[in-house]
Amino acid sequence: MLDTHLLKYEAQRRREENAIRRIGQIELGKQGIIASEGEYRKWRAMYDEQLGVAKAKMDKDAEQRRGMGGIEGEGKGEHAGANAGTTEA
Repeated sequence: MLDTHLLKYEAQRRREENAIRRIGQIELGKQGIIASEGEYRKWRAMYDEQLGVAKAKMDKDAEQRRGMGGIEGEGKGEHAGANAGTTEA
């Protein structure tokens, strides 16, 4: 059972890595660069850095929305709860 999960996980990771490699080959090709392993590593480092910057920005934006009550179920917005606007008798 454990082997099955591990094999599925490893297969998924290979598919993800192959998809990123294809993107790298296309991007390097657009720049007229042959996608050697070294060039791919340089591109991948830049790609990972840009991905990290984008993720950090998304996290910051989400945190700001939470602070303003912009995400449903959080903060004190008009949709704060099922009984919002009702009075208890």
